[in-house]
Order: sequence, then structure tokens, then C-alpha cells
Amino acid sequence: MNTIRLPELAPYRRGDLAKIPCNEPDPVPGWAELTEKNAHDLRSVVCNGQVVAAMGYFPTSILEADAFAVVDRSACKGIGRQVAAIIRKQQLEWMHHTGIEQAKASCAANDRAARVFLQVIGYTLTDQTNATTAHFVMSRS
Repeated sequence: MNTIRLPELAPYRRGDLAKIPCNEPDPVPGWAELTEKNAHDLRSVVCNGQVVAAMGYFPTSILEADAFAVVDRSACKGIGRQVAAIIRKQQLEWMHHTGIEQAKASCAANDRAARVFLQVIGYTLTDQTNATTAHFVMSRS
């Protein structure tokens, strides 16, 4: 009997980011290692024992943060909505607990899947979007 397992939030384990195939280059060399050292509220999403996403944020001021989620797109086929719901819930929780009012995120302007994902979890496209980068913002309210 096959049991369908749903994704679930899990504690982040060192190296989880490196396990996730990514569609875009690291924004800076050694990004995964720098993120593990400096990001806040690092969490992983696992399904059937496999890391399918990792997320966290970097505070930029007392009321704002840069948020990120790295998602293994192929591993999330069929469970994408559930993964998105987990990430949205977690981001809203850390925003509530920290008092952060606004989270910012970005992706490649031509990455339609990433743009849709950010909108599904509650981000709104901003007017700072340009030819190479799509900029998004999510408010706590």
C-alpha cells in the first residue's frame, strides 16, 4: 500500500540549501554558506525525508527584511500548493513575532514560475522591477 506523504516544515540542517537544485546562479559566491551563517529563522520543508525547500530572511531594518525561499521545483511537482502554503505561513509567523512589517523578495524577471510562486504566497510585484529582476513586497497585515 502506497502512502502519500505531504510536505512538512522541519528544522533547518546544515547543508540543506546546498541539497536543493537551483535554477539561477548564486547572487554572490558562497551564498549558501553565507546564508547559513547569517540568515534568521532558517527552516526546511521536507517530503518523504527529502529536503524540497529552504527559507529564511535577512533583517534590513527594524521593520523590513529580505526574505528568500529556495525550492526544488522538480521535487515539488504535485505538492507545490502545499509547499507554498507552508512557506507563506512561516513567513507570516516570523513577521508577526519579530514585528517586521514588510518583507521583500526578488527573482529573475523572466522566471515566470518564480514570479507566480511569489504572488501565490502573498507578494505583490513592485514598480522597481526592471528588465533583469522582478522585485516583490509582502506586508504583514
